[in-house]
Amino acid sequence: MKRGTRPRGWVAAVLHRWLTWFAVALATLTADDPAAPAVSRSAMAA
Repeated sequence: MKRGTRPRGWVAAVLHRWLTWFAVALATLTADDPAAPAVSRSAMAA
């Protein structure tokens, strides 16, 4: 492996971490919104 390069899995790891944070934030922000289930379903389908 060349010096200064990261393993291929880092992209997936960062993306998964960001998506997890986004899902938690979205669920928190829409917790009191009647449309939250629909938003959650659309987020899961995306």
